[in-house]
Formats: sequence, C-alpha cells, structure tokens
Amino acid sequence: MKLPALLIAAAGVAVVAFVLGTQLDLSSEESETGTSELPVITFPRVLEAWPDALVAGRLTLKADCLLLHDNVVIWPLETQWDETSQAVVSANGRAAAVGEHFAGGGGLAGADLETLSEEGRAAVNDCIDKTGAQGVTMAAFGQ
Repeated sequence: MKLPALLIAAAGVAVVAFVLGTQLDLSSEESETGTSELPVITFPRVLEAWPDALVAGRLTLKADCLLLHDNVVIWPLETQWDETSQAVVSANGRAAAVGEHFAGGGGLAGADLETLSEEGRAAVNDCIDKTGAQGVTMAAFGQ
C-alpha cells in the first residue's frame, strides 16, 4: 500500500485517541532534510501543529522499520536512534526501547506526509512494502 492509499486506509486503522493534557514543544525551526536513516524517520522541520491524540502501544522493530500497532512511525525532527539500547530518543533525552510500551502525542498521518522530504517518503514506502504496515502514525514524546 503506497502513501496515497494510506489516506483511505487511515480511516480504518484503530489508534487509541484522546486529548493529552501535556503540550509538545512545536516551534517552527527548520532543517534541510530531516532523517530517513532507518529505523527512525523524521519530518524535515518542526511542525507548527502536531496531533495531540494519545498514541500508545508496544514499539516494535521489523525489517529495520519502527512500528506502533502495525503502523510505520514518523517522529519529530531531532529524534534519534540509539543502536546500543535499541531505543528511540527524543531531543530532550526521553527514550522508548523496542519491545516497551510507548505512549505519547500524535495520530494518524494524512496530509502531513506531504511535508516529508522525498527521501522520507521513500523510506515510509519502503517500510510499508517490507513490513506490510497498515498505515502511518505520527508519534512524539510528551514533555
């Protein structure tokens, strides 16, 4: 399933959702490309708005792709991968290791996918192809 088909499929993907009481730091700083160095895929800039629904579940690594509920995960700019601990690490140092329960702010990616770099879109499509992922989720650590 490719990115355009995800907009249709996103409606059928179950994601636990309710408004978080925390706010995320979402200034409008920009970067040139973001990252698509698997397993972490990030947006190329800090988004001015980020979905604030709760996304939660076990973080898994399949075919060098991070998944949350069978969805490829896109993280905020400056999120990194710690190979030693097999964990996603936020800009403020919070971490979620593969196999652990993750809970943070986000939601299903829709029009936001258009803001990914060409390299980022290719990484998402590659992960969908390799893993059979059912959708794409934006996920961020709360403060």
